Amino acid sequence: MVIQFGETLIGRAYLPIKDIIFGHEVDRLLDIVDKENHPIYRSPKIRVNLKFFDVTKDNNWSQGIKTPSFGGVPYTFFMQREGCKVTLYQDAHVPDLITPQFNLFEGKIYEPHRCWEDIFDAVTNARHLIYITGWSKYTKITLIRDPKRPRPQGNITLGDLLKKKADEV
Repeated sequence: MVIQFGETLIGRAYLPIKDIIFGHEVDRLLDIVDKENHPIYRSPKIRVNLKFFDVTKDNNWSQGIKTPSFGGVPYTFFMQREGCKVTLYQDAHVPDLITPQFNLFEGKIYEPHRCWEDIFDAVTNARHLIYITGWSKYTKITLIRDPKRPRPQGNITLGDLLKKKADEV
């Protein structure tokens, strides 16, 4: 277990796998140590409470919802919804120089989606809610990186963009 606050590493805590592998609940204080396993200043501890469940012993594992009345795709866990959109990305950013040129239906030319630019546009244009998920967010990242594809205030970091949006009325 590595304990981090933002991008600053606070310390590490170790729990031997043998203590949980057989499914016994573990509730204990663990020492927070440095990367050489030495106690850090003031000898802090973290309380952990965990229990390992072997998923292969669960009869329902990977079965999804099997009820005939379920309105979604059989053996999945979520209801089918209309109006959803999925955007596939070749990469987070694709420079124009390596964009493949090929024709699409009705004479259109393929234009790759650029994840960072799409995120920037989505946050910039959001009016009610911005919801970003994940283990951690690096707020100092700049989403608009290609000088040939500028955006108004495109040099702003993600953190500053989110603060700006929070201040909007």
